[in-house]
Amino acid sequence: YLFCGAATGAGGVLMEHLAGSLDARLALVVDPALPDHAEWDALLAAPHPDPIVHTIAWLRALEARGVAPLLLRAELGDADALRAVLARARDELGALDGIFYAPALGAAAEYAPLATTSFEHAAADLARLDRELSGLRSATEALSLDFVLLQGSIVPAEAGSGVGAAAAAYALLDAWAQRVAAEGGGRWTSVGWDRWRMEGEAHDPAADGIPQAEAVRAFERIAARAGEPRIVAAPRDPAARAALHAAAAQVEGDAALHPRPALRSGYHPPETPAEESLAAVWRDLFGIGEIGVRDDFFQLGGHSLLAMQLVSRVRDLFQVELPLPAVFEAPTIAGLTEVITEALLLEVEGMSEDAAESHLGLHAAGRGGEAAVADASPHLLLAALDELSDEALDRLLTGDDGGFE
Repeated sequence: YLFCGAATGAGGVLMEHLAGSLDARLALVVDPALPDHAEWDALLAAPHPDPIVHTIAWLRALEARGVAPLLLRAELGDADALRAVLARARDELGALDGIFYAPALGAAAEYAPLATTSFEHAAADLARLDRELSGLRSATEALSLDFVLLQGSIVPAEAGSGVGAAAAAYALLDAWAQRVAAEGGGRWTSVGWDRWRMEGEAHDPAADGIPQAEAVRAFERIAARAGEPRIVAAPRDPAARAALHAAAAQVEGDAALHPRPALRSGYHPPETPAEESLAAVWRDLFGIGEIGVRDDFFQLGGHSLLAMQLVSRVRDLFQVELPLPAVFEAPTIAGLTEVITEALLLEVEGMSEDAAESHLGLHAAGRGGEAAVADASPHLLLAALDELSDEALDRLLTGDDGGFE
C-alpha cells in the first residue's frame, strides 16, 4: 500500500495496523526536500516549526513502533513524478493494492473564520490540493487498484461557518471521488471521518469521536466497500447527533447552567436589549447562568474555538461580520456591543435615507417591529436612526416596509 499527503496520527495508526496485523509492505510519498535519514537526529535536536521536521518526528515515531515504509520522493502535483514513484513502489513492494491520500490543509488547518480568512491563501491551498488530486488521478488511471481512499473529515462541516476553508478542502475530496465514479475510472472513495480518539487520550464520556481500535475496524469495512464515492465514518448519524444536541440544550435550559464563578469584575447585569442578546449567547457558550456585561470572555474560560463560535453567533444575530480579533480586543459583552454598534453604523454611513431604512429593516426582518429593531441595535445605533425622517422611522418600527424590498 502507498500513503501520500499529510503526516497524520490516523495515517500512522493505519500504517501500523497494515504492517503489523496484515504483514503488508508499505511505501510513503514524501517531500523531495526531506533530508537523508542520517541527518534526522541533528534536525530533531533543534526542533522548529518546519513541516519537514514535523514529518521527520512522525517518521521516527513510526520507526519506534516497528513501521519503516519505503520512502519515495515526489511532488504530489507532478503526475509524471507520481507515475515514476508508483512504478518504483510496484517494483520494490512486488505489487500495489491501494493508495491512501490525506490532504495537507495548509492555511485551512487553522480553522479560521471565513471573515478573517485570507482569500488568497485559501484559494492557493484549494488549487494545490486540486493539482495533487489531478496528478494522483492521472498517475493511477491505468492501474488496477483495490481502492484509492481520500481521507477527509466531517468535523469542519459540523462546526459551522467558522471552519469553512477546511470544510471546502474536504468537499473537494468528495467532488473528486464523485467525478472518478461518474467517469468509471477507478475505485475512489472519499471518507468523511469523525474525530479519532487515540489510545492514551483522555476521554470525555460526553464527547463524540471514534476510539482508535474502532476506527481501524471501520477502515476494514470501508476498504471492502471501496468505490462508493462518499462514506461517512462516525459513531452515530451526524444529523441525529446534531438534533440530539439541540434537543438536549432546549430541554436542559437554565437548569443545567453553572453558577457564576469568582471573577475579578463584579456582576453588572445587561441593560440594553443588545447586551441581553449577547449575554444569552455567552450563557449558552459557557453554560453559566449569570454573566455580567463586564465579565472577561477569557476569564470565564473562553478560548479560540469558543471565540469562533461567538463570531458565528453574532453574525447570525446581528447580521454583521465581527472580526475574530475583536473578541480579543474587546472581551466583554459591553465592549463587543460597542464594536457591533460601530459595525452597524459603518454599514449605513453614506447611504441614502431610503437605503438606510431598507438596510436597518433587514436587522428587524422576522423579529417584528420596535422590539426587533431594539434587539438588533444597541444604543449607539440611535445615531443612525436619527438620520431617518419621522415617517421612515415609523415605517421601520411598525414593520411597514412602505414598498421597500
